[in-house]
Amino acid sequence: MSWNVGNKGHWFYWGLDGGRVSGLGGNARLGHHLMGTVIGLRGGWKGFYYDYFIGRPIRYPEGFSASKHVLGFNLNYAF
Repeated sequence: MSWNVGNKGHWFYWGLDGGRVSGLGGNARLGHHLMGTVIGLRGGWKGFYYDYFIGRPIRYPEGFSASKHVLGFNLNYAF
């Protein structure tokens, strides 16, 4: 979901993601389901594009190592 901020090319967003891990590399003892959420701000100005976000896990297998929060950004320039 996203919301236009002031009609100036900037967007606030919220996301929810879930998934299942399978295959030979998956550890069946830990479990298979993951879920997380993210909020962020993205937009552009005079050839620059940015995306700043913070996310956190909601659900993950017991014994699975996960950070409490994940911070990130992406900054690009197009010429």
